[in-house]
Amino acid sequence: MAEFWVKSSQMKQYANDLERYTQKLYQYSEEIERISNSLSFNIGSNQSVARGLRKVSYDISEEAKANRNMANGLKEIARRYKATEEGICAHAVIGWGNAASSGSTSNPDSGSESKSTAERIDDIIYKMLTSAAGPIGAGVDIIRNGIEGNAGNVISNLISQAGGVIKNIDGGKIDWGELFDAGKYKGNPLKNALGKYVDFSSVKNGISTACNWAAALIESGYDNFKEFGEFTGRFWGETVTETLIKAAEGIAVGAGIGAIVTALGVSAPVWAVGAVTAGVTVAVDWALDSLVEWATKGSQTSWVEAASDFVCDTGEKVVEFISDTGEKVGEFISDTGEKVGKFLNDTGEKVGDAVSKGFNKIKKGIQNIKGAKCGWGFLKFG
Repeated sequence: MAEFWVKSSQMKQYANDLERYTQKLYQYSEEIERISNSLSFNIGSNQSVARGLRKVSYDISEEAKANRNMANGLKEIARRYKATEEGICAHAVIGWGNAASSGSTSNPDSGSESKSTAERIDDIIYKMLTSAAGPIGAGVDIIRNGIEGNAGNVISNLISQAGGVIKNIDGGKIDWGELFDAGKYKGNPLKNALGKYVDFSSVKNGISTACNWAAALIESGYDNFKEFGEFTGRFWGETVTETLIKAAEGIAVGAGIGAIVTALGVSAPVWAVGAVTAGVTVAVDWALDSLVEWATKGSQTSWVEAASDFVCDTGEKVVEFISDTGEKVGEFISDTGEKVGKFLNDTGEKVGDAVSKGFNKIKKGIQNIKGAKCGWGFLKFG
């Protein structure tokens, strides 16, 4: 039997190309419309040229709309292929029982993976241990990601650790105690959670904060680059959105765990609170991923990706709505202006004719007066 496969991420890329082509068409349409509007106010043959240009502008705009519909259709096809492939994998696993013990399914094209309960628990334990071990744990995680080929995670982790080292340099040496999160957890839980992303109280803290943002951006950007293959508008949209989502999640979970520790009055070490926060973050991802996978029937396995797609798709629809509305308003103003101009032109001609005829009558009346002068007093009535 013949075999075939569809690279859904590549189809999505083609759809993004169509979107860019659509934007170019809209730009050309608007430029022609502006030229047409400038010609509409000139009396004479320019008005016929303006009408012709307006027709061209309208045709280009319609072509842009058709391309946008094609792009949306291609995205939907890619989504359905992806869902079908994952569904086939899931049925194969259930039918054959080859992976029944792990229960995991994956789509090699999308890079997404649905993990088993045991694997998820392993992830939670691993994340807690590496977080508790500080820089040593981070080093282990860097080596592991390097072996697995996760270059984005490696670079992200290195930048984050570099920021931590810079933050803890005191004089000409590193405060290793602070680097390993020594001491007891205290202070405002929300302030502590926000500190990773908003602390610019000093140069060192500011550099560390910038490194944390850069690390989050690179981790998301690397995965999106593998999906899109180039730095498109959609690439940046999803990368920034996913970065903000993960940062917000980290802040929320960190503040929540800190609030619980503070409420319990437990004198917990900072490293322990960090370890629990890391584990809970993985657990939250697990729960939300499972919810999204169930809600989308397997077409989405990552809640961050699903949320990012929703935000970016909504943004594109808003831009399209504003563009279409602006175009219609522009057409209305242009058409109204043309009608007003024609009305004023026609009215001006009629007024001019009336004034001209009136002056001629007055002139003839004066000429008919006896003595060829304004002897209005000699006129007799009745």
